[in-house]
Amino acid sequence: MTPTPSDHIVVRCSCGAKLRVRTMAIGRKAKCPKCGGIVAITAPGPKRAAPANPHAKPGGLPDGSPMQEQAAVAGGAVKPIGDSRPCPNCFAPMAPGARLCVACGYDLKKRKRLKTKEVAAAGAATEMATAAAKAAGTFALGVVLSLVCALAGAAVWWTVAMLTGYYVAWIAWGLGILTGFGMLVGYREANAKAGVAAACIVVLGIVSARVTIFAYMNAPLVQAALSAPPAETAPVVTRIDDERVHRLAGHHSELAARRSGLSYNTQKRNELYEAEFEKFTRMSDKEIDEAIAELDAWEAGGRWSGADYVRYALVYEYIDRAVAAEEDAEFPSEDTLDNIAPEEWKKYHTAAVAKADALSDDEQVEELKRIEAENLQRVKRWRLATHRADLRAQKMGLSYADEKREAFFKEEAGKLRKLSGEKLDIAIAELDAWKRVANGTTRNTSGPISSMNEST
Repeated sequence: MTPTPSDHIVVRCSCGAKLRVRTMAIGRKAKCPKCGGIVAITAPGPKRAAPANPHAKPGGLPDGSPMQEQAAVAGGAVKPIGDSRPCPNCFAPMAPGARLCVACGYDLKKRKRLKTKEVAAAGAATEMATAAAKAAGTFALGVVLSLVCALAGAAVWWTVAMLTGYYVAWIAWGLGILTGFGMLVGYREANAKAGVAAACIVVLGIVSARVTIFAYMNAPLVQAALSAPPAETAPVVTRIDDERVHRLAGHHSELAARRSGLSYNTQKRNELYEAEFEKFTRMSDKEIDEAIAELDAWEAGGRWSGADYVRYALVYEYIDRAVAAEEDAEFPSEDTLDNIAPEEWKKYHTAAVAKADALSDDEQVEELKRIEAENLQRVKRWRLATHRADLRAQKMGLSYADEKREAFFKEEAGKLRKLSGEKLDIAIAELDAWKRVANGTTRNTSGPISSMNEST
């Protein structure tokens, strides 16, 4: 008896191979001719009925998911498109390149059906990827539309400024609103990311508009400045070696230092001098000559009319005499004055101020004149004592650092204190005459020393 087609059934191996066997073999096992695996021969199930509603959602899968769409193809609701292939397990059509059958959950790579949870997870991952792709594209569209709106607002702003000649600031608000509207239309969602992006684009639009408007409104000024002939610049005069400038700077800085009660060795004095020097350096030659003329007139007698100058000069004379008295010398040494401690200087200055303020203005003038006359005599005695001490040291062949030189100076200074003013002037005249004769020649150590000693 010849077998009919109904006497055979088709079973499928896990490798995808089809085996055609007789119905009487149901319940037995057969060997797959392709992979060599054992295939259990089971009775075929009932045929899958087409859904009553062609728009029904097969498989209970999430609405709108790609898996549901492919399941609809398998159920017959949608016909396969293009070169789709059937699932090797349930024969439902699969999309080209698909790995997972959405109808039965068969995985082509693993060659087995996945459980329901695994199918749901794969579907969720697919939905997330699809949503991310859509969101990325929408955000990019929002950025593009926002940029277009910002540039349009900047162009409107520039046009208004060009036509009216005014910088209308409130248009910036309209530019910001227009830019945000463009982001909302393109992105279709309001969140922090969209807000930050729109704000950055607004700033870019405002800056570009303001720069363009500024350049337009100031273009005539810039063009005029570029076309103007170069201005003639005055030649730079270097006055670092100008004695007039140094004299003026020293005079004015010394007056300022005395008004402030500064000690001799303080950085503030240097700062005052530098400021005065800078001021006089900027003056023309004519202005400097006028300032020098005023200083000469002041030194010739005008200084006595300034009570402020007399008071401060008298204070510093009292300080110098107090320091010299402690050293038992005609004048205080510069080293001593420069190394007075701040506390010690304050003591000297306070005592000198009290002594000067005890005198009236006229008495202060007379006192300062008397001290200056005494200082002149002291200078003469100092010159003579230095000259005589040097001559004695030269006769003995002493070095410049020999302590006997200082002893000779003090001895000669003591002798000269006994001279009257008239004899002192005579001795100074003889010294000046001797220096004029000895200038440029070998000194005669037997010169005026004898006459000065005799006068002593």
